[in-house]
Amino acid sequence: MSRQHKISRLNKFLCYVLERRPDEFGLIPDNGGWIPIKKLVQALSEIDGWHNVGKNDILELMFYPECCIEIENNRIRAKNRQNLPAFEPCTDVPAILYFFVRRRAYALALEKGVSSGPGGRIVCSPDRKLVERIAKRFDPKPVILTLHTRSASAVEIKFSRFGNFLFICDRIPAEAFTGPALSTIIKSPPEKEKTKARKDKIQKHPGSFTLTSEMAGFMPAGKIKKGRKKKISWKEERKKGKRHKK
Repeated sequence: MSRQHKISRLNKFLCYVLERRPDEFGLIPDNGGWIPIKKLVQALSEIDGWHNVGKNDILELMFYPECCIEIENNRIRAKNRQNLPAFEPCTDVPAILYFFVRRRAYALALEKGVSSGPGGRIVCSPDRKLVERIAKRFDPKPVILTLHTRSASAVEIKFSRFGNFLFICDRIPAEAFTGPALSTIIKSPPEKEKTKARKDKIQKHPGSFTLTSEMAGFMPAGKIKKGRKKKISWKEERKKGKRHKK
């Protein structure tokens, strides 16, 4: 595939993503239709066939005669935004939606609920895999939660719909969602686990200790001499004198 053909193919694909279906890729433009280039590159890296697309490839599109994008201050948008989805108030919400929180925020979410998400909004979707993809852009090990929109505690949540895949809200009570047990998410830090392991090992042999060479009174290996002892002249003469007297 020639470079020109790759650029043409990328241009058509970005037209689809930025002009019509950013929601399909977990992207939400601002009021002007802008999306950070970094977020777009992250989204493309999750899709088969587009893993290797980087910022420079996107910038190269600006020199393509049929370029469909605009770039400004590390942001990107489609030139034609007539078919871009808009936020719409929504009451017909699926019974089950998925959303995420950062791992370190999970304990607080269980206690007080979620009042805001990355970017000042909580992004939900009936597509769990899509939520997992979005979540990993913010946290390598996010916690995926299940929102029960028919529960009594979820009645007052106000949703906006963006495209076919995304639902946006600004708060979710703790009673309205379920997730994994906190004990399976928050574990002892590695250092504490190592310390505990050392203590357990010591307790298995109470009263024992490690014997070192200094404690045993050994001389360093370099000073240990083997073989016959060196003869001392005056001692040898004394022994000869005793033998002659006899």
